[in-house]
Amino acid sequence: MITLAITTTEGRLGLLTRTLTSLIKNTGNVYKGIIINDNSCNSDNCTGISDLVSQFSQNFLILRNGTNNGQVEGIDNIYKLVNTKYILHLEDDWEFYNGDFIEKSIDVLESERKITNVSVRQRDTFEASSQH
Repeated sequence: MITLAITTTEGRLGLLTRTLTSLIKNTGNVYKGIIINDNSCNSDNCTGISDLVSQFSQNFLILRNGTNNGQVEGIDNIYKLVNTKYILHLEDDWEFYNGDFIEKSIDVLESERKITNVSVRQRDTFEASSQH
């Protein structure tokens, strides 16, 4: 029902580790996911992300751009491959503190058909200028 979409690069393995660790710790689930490595590394020696992610799950497809194409193109490449009803878009430097946010988000999306996006960020972390 949901696919995780994560953008990262080889140089951010520590951040990706923290994100995946906190996600699994708080949700207890290993989801299907697609991770794009937006890095110019395109050889078989560039396996840091694949090696790391395999410690968490075999349910991830790892894509490599081969060049630094930028985050937006990476996101577009991931979204083209999603075949589930919902996408949970993550960055490689996110950390999770509560475990039921995915289910609650899906409940909102299922009950309110006009809503197309749910933010799980705590409201008090937004800058004051963006709260209107």
